[in-house]
Amino acid sequence: MHRPILVVGLYGRTLNLDWDSLLDGRTIVARSRSLAEQYASMTVTIDHAYDDDFERDSLARVDSEIARDVARRAESADIAYLVPGPGWTGDATVISLAEITTVEFAPTTAIDVLPARIQVIDALLLAQAEERAPFDSGSCPLEATVPSLSFNWHGKRVVDLATARLKTVYGIAELPTADPTGSLAVPAHDPLDSPPSFAALSWITARLRQPDGCPWDREQTHDSL
Repeated sequence: MHRPILVVGLYGRTLNLDWDSLLDGRTIVARSRSLAEQYASMTVTIDHAYDDDFERDSLARVDSEIARDVARRAESADIAYLVPGPGWTGDATVISLAEITTVEFAPTTAIDVLPARIQVIDALLLAQAEERAPFDSGSCPLEATVPSLSFNWHGKRVVDLATARLKTVYGIAELPTADPTGSLAVPAHDPLDSPPSFAALSWITARLRQPDGCPWDREQTHDSL
């Protein structure tokens, strides 16, 4: 009887991890080769689903394919699944993995280092949504007035599509550079300069109705509007 798959999110961790105590004898499966090279040795990687020359018509099922791959490995060994980001939120492959097998999460301080208000999203989910555009309404909601942290910037097709998605959402020409774990942080955009959204409209409305805002707007009620 094998133990639940241990998901190890690398966001907020140092390179000098105490692997022995953290993994407790488990075999490491890393989501990407770059993670394996930086954080551990003697690991299995599943880059095959992200290889730039991997021929596929769509990215729609990549997360499910990876989850099934990891789950199969867990049938014959105790597995620790290494992923970028915090691990317990936002990772498309972890979400799919939890639907087909039992997972547990390694203790982490990521919740302490994440900003209080931030959107956490997998680059794969961004790429899948961009691939479906313009028929992607609501599939990957992001708001330009809120900062975002996206991860798994790996594989040319995923990165190209995810980059296009974030540029459109935030209305910017260039993105920051991803860190060594494949995580990319995009700061909040000024509501007055952001692409149109309900959040930007709400911010502008609230600003106009403040004590030092617009006298006309402050006088309005639901009935008058």
